[in-house]
Amino acid sequence: MTIPGPSQEGFQSMEEYLQEVPSEIEIIKQDFEKRNSELGKTIEQLEEEKMYLRLNIDVQRL
Repeated sequence: MTIPGPSQEGFQSMEEYLQEVPSEIEIIKQDFEKRNSELGKTIEQLEEEKMYLRLNIDVQRL
């Protein structure tokens, strides 16, 4: 009994599949970049709020 090896056609379709499907590390990288961008926006909002609150304190001291 012989076990058939992978055909050239099967190998090529697997190769195409691997090129189309992003790797796990690529998915993690994309997720990291998205979260990093969201955190950057949050930091900007907090900086603006901090500046606004400082202005309010300065006005109240007058």
